[in-house]
Amino acid sequence: MEPKERKPWGASRIAFLSQVKAIQERLDKGIPLSQIHRELEAELDGMIYSQFTHYVRKHFRQKSRTISKPVVNQSIQPIVKREKAEPSHFIAPEMAPDMSQYI
Repeated sequence: MEPKERKPWGASRIAFLSQVKAIQERLDKGIPLSQIHRELEAELDGMIYSQFTHYVRKHFRQKSRTISKPVVNQSIQPIVKREKAEPSHFIAPEMAPDMSQYI
């Protein structure tokens, strides 16, 4: 069996970038990534799914993230420490067998 001919470096990235508009339209419609990959597989020049998702994260997902100040809700109650409950595997003293003979 002959090994597959290796594609030129960057060929998959170029194929992905040529489909950015089509990918963006599908993402805006809420189509799952797996379906987008299947639909555009021929245009993506045989790009594998994991590489496709890498490029989607790199080109689309990062741009939508914004850093903002956290909203402080004044109605949140402070955390109250509770006493530790006994584990359920302990036996109540009145139900325990008489162990005095072993002491």
